[in-house]
Amino acid sequence: MHAFCDDFLADHDAVALEALVRDGEASPAQLAAAARERAARGAYLAPIASDAFNDPRPSRPGRFFGVPTFVTDNLNVVGMPTNHGTKACTAKPAKYDDGPHPTTHTPLVVCR
Repeated sequence: MHAFCDDFLADHDAVALEALVRDGEASPAQLAAAARERAARGAYLAPIASDAFNDPRPSRPGRFFGVPTFVTDNLNVVGMPTNHGTKACTAKPAKYDDGPHPTTHTPLVVCR
């Protein structure tokens, strides 16, 4: 997500962010905080962010451990509500993944 700000995400892609974490120049917590800040700047994301957004966790360790990503809520992700981008839906946490998507096939921090 692009935003006009000076943060750890800068204009980096996932590979560059992975290098920052690997080289100790940034922590996963710093990258997640920057992603949360950018989402807060995009008012269209704030109303539909789930509680999981406030507590990002890696789905599993690996090369891209600590690199934040966003997953649309049109896909079922275990433990997260699937509200299809609208407040009209109030889904309970999904019991299964629709997959394949980043939470099941890449070791990323999921911010939704």
